[in-house]
Amino acid sequence: MEKYVELIKPVADSLGLDIIETELINKDLLEISIANKNYEPIDLDTCTRAAEAFGEALDYEIGLDVGSAGAEREIDAEDFDSLVDQYVLVQFVNPFMGADYVEGTVVSVDDQDIVISYRQKHALKEVKIERLNIKMLRLAVKL
Repeated sequence: MEKYVELIKPVADSLGLDIIETELINKDLLEISIANKNYEPIDLDTCTRAAEAFGEALDYEIGLDVGSAGAEREIDAEDFDSLVDQYVLVQFVNPFMGADYVEGTVVSVDDQDIVISYRQKHALKEVKIERLNIKMLRLAVKL
């Protein structure tokens, strides 16, 4: 499977996509979850273009099933820096300010903390969260 991923990674980069997950099914089908590098939603046309480009890169050696990684996918700690202006949900290791999580827009990120802007009733507030207190951070859909 690694040889396939090595071949399609440059193609994904050229399309502005990240490969989030790959899984080999029965040695004849490769499932690929993709996401836009800019965190915009993935549509069916993008999946189709990616599948065609990946197929050409692999010389159609294996079947492909290309789909979105999801609108609310979890983000790895090493990618937090790229989340400025993104709407996220952050779960805490230890409750913080009486809450188990906060949902809002990332204002800034540094090596120690993440600053989130969130709404509490009608007031817009900011909270600084230590990275060590982040149990899980994922993209969220703002309703």
